[in-house]
Amino acid sequence: MRPKGPAIAPARPAQQALTPADAGLLAALRRDGRAGLTDLAAATGWSSATAARRLADLRAGGALFFDIDLDATLLGVTTQGMLWMA
Repeated sequence: MRPKGPAIAPARPAQQALTPADAGLLAALRRDGRAGLTDLAAATGWSSATAARRLADLRAGGALFFDIDLDATLLGVTTQGMLWMA
């Protein structure tokens, strides 16, 4: 019986490089991060399917991610706790 070797981490997808063609897509998302595929297609001149595919590629490759910022008081949160560890 052979001893187990070190665990091999799964390969990460290659980072997608932004291209000049992505400028319209990024500008539309900068204006409205909730823009639908129809709006993104209109902003880029691409079809909705192409816009969806490019958006998925950029997200999968780590070039694009969405960060949500919300007002916690809208959810009923009235306190905040912080922990400092050294």
